[in-house]
Amino acid sequence: VDGTAGTITIDGGGGAINMAGLVKTTNATTSAVTFKDATTVALPNVTASSGSLVIGQGDISSAVTQTATDVLTAKTVTVNTGSSVDLSTGAGSNVIANLGAVTTAGAFTLNNAGGTGLTLTGDTTTGGNTVSITTAGGALALGTHNITGDTTVSLKGVGVTQSSGSTVDGTAGTITIDGGGGAIN
Repeated sequence: VDGTAGTITIDGGGGAINMAGLVKTTNATTSAVTFKDATTVALPNVTASSGSLVIGQGDISSAVTQTATDVLTAKTVTVNTGSSVDLSTGAGSNVIANLGAVTTAGAFTLNNAGGTGLTLTGDTTTGGNTVSITTAGGALALGTHNITGDTTVSLKGVGVTQSSGSTVDGTAGTITIDGGGGAIN
Protein backbone atom coordinates (compact mmCIF):
# COMPACT_ATOMS: atom_id res chain seq x y z
CA VAL A 1 0.00 0.00 0.00
CA ASP A 2 1.58 3.28 -1.12
CA GLY A 3 -0.12 6.37 0.23
CA THR A 4 2.35 8.64 -1.59
CA ALA A 5 2.07 11.78 0.63
CA GLY A 6 -1.38 10.98 2.00
CA THR A 7 -2.43 9.32 5.25
CA ILE A 8 -3.14 5.59 5.36
CA THR A 9 -5.77 4.00 7.64
CA ILE A 10 -6.03 0.23 7.93
CA ASP A 11 -9.39 -0.50 9.61
CA GLY A 12 -10.01 -4.13 10.57
CA GLY A 13 -13.78 -3.56 10.90
CA GLY A 14 -13.68 -5.48 14.18
CA GLY A 15 -11.83 -8.46 12.67
CA ALA A 16 -8.18 -9.46 12.41
CA ILE A 17 -5.57 -7.46 10.46
CA ASN A 18 -2.87 -9.72 9.05
CA MET A 19 -0.73 -8.01 6.44
CA ALA A 20 2.44 -8.79 4.53
CA GLY A 21 4.37 -6.55 2.21
CA LEU A 22 4.86 -2.80 2.66
CA VAL A 23 2.72 0.11 3.84
CA LYS A 24 4.44 3.43 3.11
CA THR A 25 3.84 7.15 2.97
CA THR A 26 5.85 10.36 3.09
CA ASN A 27 3.06 12.03 5.07
CA ALA A 28 4.41 14.06 8.03
CA THR A 29 1.31 14.16 10.25
CA THR A 30 0.57 12.50 13.59
CA SER A 31 -1.62 9.98 11.76
CA ALA A 32 0.50 9.12 8.72
CA VAL A 33 -0.27 5.37 9.12
CA THR A 34 -3.03 4.13 11.44
CA PHE A 35 -4.05 0.56 12.31
CA LYS A 36 -7.40 0.43 14.13
CA ASP A 37 -10.63 -1.39 15.01
CA ALA A 38 -9.35 -4.97 15.06
CA THR A 39 -9.08 -8.08 17.15
CA THR A 40 -5.45 -9.01 16.42
CA VAL A 41 -2.94 -7.10 14.29
CA ALA A 42 0.07 -8.63 12.52
CA LEU A 43 2.01 -5.62 11.24
CA PRO A 44 3.71 -5.61 7.83
CA ASN A 45 6.74 -3.49 6.90
CA VAL A 46 5.74 0.10 7.62
CA THR A 47 7.60 3.18 6.39
CA ALA A 48 6.43 6.53 7.77
CA SER A 49 9.81 8.21 8.22
CA SER A 50 8.37 11.72 8.43
CA GLY A 51 5.18 10.98 10.37
CA SER A 52 3.56 8.82 13.02
CA LEU A 53 2.58 5.17 13.10
CA VAL A 54 -0.57 4.88 15.22
CA ILE A 55 -1.30 1.39 16.57
CA GLY A 56 -4.85 1.42 17.88
CA GLN A 57 -7.13 4.10 19.20
CA GLY A 58 -8.34 2.01 22.12
CA ASP A 59 -10.07 -0.27 19.61
CA ILE A 60 -7.69 -3.24 19.16
CA SER A 61 -8.81 -5.96 21.56
CA SER A 62 -6.09 -8.63 21.24
CA ALA A 63 -2.37 -8.97 20.55
CA VAL A 64 -0.39 -6.77 18.17
CA THR A 65 2.70 -8.44 16.70
CA GLN A 66 5.39 -7.84 14.15
CA THR A 67 6.47 -10.69 11.88
CA ALA A 68 10.09 -11.87 11.89
CA THR A 69 10.95 -10.28 8.55
CA ASP A 70 9.17 -6.93 8.86
CA VAL A 71 10.65 -3.56 9.86
CA LEU A 72 8.93 -0.50 11.29
CA THR A 73 10.38 2.87 10.22
CA ALA A 74 8.64 5.90 11.71
CA LYS A 75 9.34 9.31 13.18
CA THR A 76 6.96 8.50 16.07
CA VAL A 77 5.01 5.43 17.22
CA THR A 78 1.95 5.68 19.50
CA VAL A 79 0.02 2.73 20.94
CA ASN A 80 -3.44 2.40 22.52
CA THR A 81 -4.71 -1.19 22.68
CA GLY A 82 -6.64 -3.57 24.91
CA SER A 83 -3.96 -6.26 24.96
CA SER A 84 -0.22 -6.88 24.48
CA VAL A 85 2.01 -5.24 21.86
CA ASP A 86 5.23 -6.96 20.77
CA LEU A 87 7.40 -4.91 18.42
CA SER A 88 10.52 -6.95 19.07
CA THR A 89 10.33 -9.75 16.57
CA GLY A 90 11.04 -7.75 13.42
CA ALA A 91 14.06 -8.18 11.23
CA GLY A 92 16.09 -6.55 13.98
CA SER A 93 16.23 -3.13 12.42
CA ASN A 94 13.22 -1.07 13.51
CA VAL A 95 14.07 2.61 13.08
CA ILE A 96 11.89 4.72 15.35
CA ALA A 97 12.97 8.20 16.51
CA ASN A 98 10.24 8.84 19.12
CA LEU A 99 7.96 6.71 21.27
CA GLY A 100 4.77 8.62 21.97
CA ALA A 101 2.05 7.70 24.45
CA VAL A 102 1.69 3.95 25.00
CA THR A 103 -1.37 2.49 26.75
CA THR A 104 -1.92 -1.27 26.77
CA ALA A 105 -3.82 -3.79 28.87
CA GLY A 106 -0.98 -6.27 28.26
CA ALA A 107 2.80 -6.33 28.02
CA PHE A 108 4.62 -3.83 25.80
CA THR A 109 7.92 -4.74 24.09
CA LEU A 110 9.90 -2.62 21.64
CA ASN A 111 13.30 -3.31 20.10
CA ASN A 112 14.62 -0.33 18.17
CA ALA A 113 17.88 -1.04 16.39
CA GLY A 114 18.40 1.88 14.08
CA GLY A 115 18.73 5.60 14.15
CA THR A 116 20.41 7.61 16.86
CA GLY A 117 18.47 6.28 19.85
CA LEU A 118 14.91 6.65 21.06
CA THR A 119 13.21 9.62 22.73
CA LEU A 120 10.02 9.19 24.74
CA THR A 121 7.45 11.86 23.88
CA GLY A 122 4.65 10.33 25.97
CA ASP A 123 4.06 8.11 29.00
CA THR A 124 4.04 4.30 28.84
CA THR A 125 1.43 2.42 30.91
CA THR A 126 0.75 -1.31 30.59
CA GLY A 127 -2.14 -1.89 32.97
CA GLY A 128 -0.05 -3.96 35.35
CA ASN A 129 2.12 -5.81 32.87
CA THR A 130 5.73 -5.97 31.67
CA VAL A 131 7.44 -3.09 29.84
CA SER A 132 10.60 -3.72 27.79
CA ILE A 133 12.12 -0.93 25.69
CA THR A 134 15.48 -1.44 23.97
CA THR A 135 17.30 0.84 21.57
CA ALA A 136 20.69 -0.05 20.10
CA GLY A 137 21.30 3.01 17.93
CA GLY A 138 21.95 5.47 20.77
CA ALA A 139 20.59 6.70 24.07
CA LEU A 140 17.15 5.91 25.46
CA ALA A 141 15.93 9.37 26.52
CA LEU A 142 12.96 9.28 28.91
CA GLY A 143 12.77 13.05 29.34
CA THR A 144 9.99 13.89 31.79
CA HIS A 145 7.84 10.91 30.77
CA ASN A 146 6.75 8.05 33.03
CA ILE A 147 6.97 4.31 32.50
CA THR A 148 4.65 2.10 34.56
CA GLY A 149 4.60 -1.71 34.57
CA ASP A 150 3.56 -3.94 37.48
CA THR A 151 5.73 -7.00 36.96
CA THR A 152 8.96 -6.04 35.19
CA VAL A 153 10.35 -2.89 33.62
CA SER A 154 13.44 -3.30 31.43
CA LEU A 155 15.06 -0.28 29.76
CA LYS A 156 18.17 -0.51 27.60
CA GLY A 157 20.03 1.91 25.39
CA VAL A 158 23.53 3.07 24.60
CA GLY A 159 23.02 5.32 27.61
CA VAL A 160 19.75 5.97 29.42
CA THR A 161 18.72 9.49 30.46
CA GLN A 162 15.86 10.73 32.62
CA SER A 163 14.78 14.25 33.61
CA SER A 164 13.34 15.30 36.96
CA GLY A 165 9.62 14.66 37.11
CA SER A 166 9.94 11.32 35.33
CA THR A 167 9.11 8.10 37.18
CA VAL A 168 9.98 4.51 36.31
CA ASP A 169 7.57 2.36 38.33
CA GLY A 170 7.82 -1.42 38.48
CA THR A 171 5.29 -1.49 41.34
CA ALA A 172 5.99 -4.90 42.95
CA GLY A 173 8.28 -6.13 40.18
CA THR A 174 11.87 -5.69 39.05
CA ILE A 175 13.31 -2.64 37.30
CA THR A 176 16.40 -3.19 35.13
CA ILE A 177 18.20 -0.26 33.50
CA ASP A 178 21.09 -1.14 31.17
CA GLY A 179 23.20 1.67 29.77
CA GLY A 180 24.88 -0.65 27.25
CA GLY A 181 28.26 0.92 27.94
CA GLY A 182 26.86 4.46 27.85
CA ALA A 183 26.01 6.80 30.73
CA ILE A 184 22.95 6.34 32.94
CA ASN A 185 21.74 9.67 34.26
